[in-house]
Amino acid sequence: MPDPMWQATRAITVRARREDVWPWLVQMGFPTRRAGWYTPFWFDKLAFGIRARSAETIIPGLQGLAVGDRVPDSDSGASFFTVARLEPARALVLFSATHPLPAYTEVRFSWAFVLDDVDGATRLVMRARTACTPVWPRAVVRALMLVGFGAGDVVQAGGMLLGIRQRAERRSAALATAPAPPHEAAVDLHWIPLVRFNGGVYEALAAALARRPRYDLYHAALIVTSDGQRHAIEIAPSPDADEPGRGVVATGAVGTRAAGRLRLFRYEVRCWRGGLVPDLVEAVGGPRRLSADPLLARRVLELVRAAPTPVWGRDELGAGEAWNSNSLIAWLLLSADLPADGVQPPPGGRAPGWNAGLETARRVSGASPRHARYR
Repeated sequence: MPDPMWQATRAITVRARREDVWPWLVQMGFPTRRAGWYTPFWFDKLAFGIRARSAETIIPGLQGLAVGDRVPDSDSGASFFTVARLEPARALVLFSATHPLPAYTEVRFSWAFVLDDVDGATRLVMRARTACTPVWPRAVVRALMLVGFGAGDVVQAGGMLLGIRQRAERRSAALATAPAPPHEAAVDLHWIPLVRFNGGVYEALAAALARRPRYDLYHAALIVTSDGQRHAIEIAPSPDADEPGRGVVATGAVGTRAAGRLRLFRYEVRCWRGGLVPDLVEAVGGPRRLSADPLLARRVLELVRAAPTPVWGRDELGAGEAWNSNSLIAWLLLSADLPADGVQPPPGGRAPGWNAGLETARRVSGASPRHARYR
């Protein structure tokens, strides 16, 4: 459509792989005939009188889409899109000339969905273009479309993108913590962005003092699979007394030993079977598989119960860096004889505390200093 009378391009970042976003696009269509458009139900009901909700799950029977297929946009099927282009997990382009509007003798509408890889996530770009043959002067029609289509697109397209993101991220998080097949073993490292305000302030001050550029901060978490069971390993704040329910194997103080008497200033080391890392869906670059050896996976699970618990945020062990969640993960990996060489945060990132864990593990194991140090 080289000369559209109206067009809009919108995009959203989805913390899931392209392959995990694609099935939601393939099954789109009028909600009584396909999976819906993922727009808010209140909007569908108010604007179009649609009383069926969009699907919340992947529907296997709607995954077989091909170029030339029709995607219905009405209960009767009189209005529909035709699949003009389809590149699996990359691009879907729909075209329609069956959506009549008042004051137009012809309406052509294209809808393109493109998936790009961005820092371990997916950038979903959606572009709509409309070309019409109006019965009114073209300049008047353009002005009306700019106002009318533009206002509706903010709600409809924005709601649609949010709906796709919520569904794809929720499903990806569920798959990451689903029961593993029997006998499967794995040690997977995840890098999760530290986006809290205090983390940004810390990095700004550290960069200024060292006269270096600022980096994105990351904290590490492990998902260890052993004997068909997944375990989430990380350091987290202690929210309440239900420690067994979160797989807590040790606790430590935050700031000072004395402060650790209060739960507000206490952290917990979790080895949570079947548990969750709350912000795992935000992890950048996806899981990094460090080992699929059953013996090494069991070794990590055994070691986490013997991990050091110095005061969080202080260099109590004299390792040259304050202890934190990254220190625990680094200590576990090196103590379990898993390689630390080449294991780095995503490009442009930094993992404070990692070197403290490596140094602490070396003192016990005599590991070679060849292991990589982070910025």
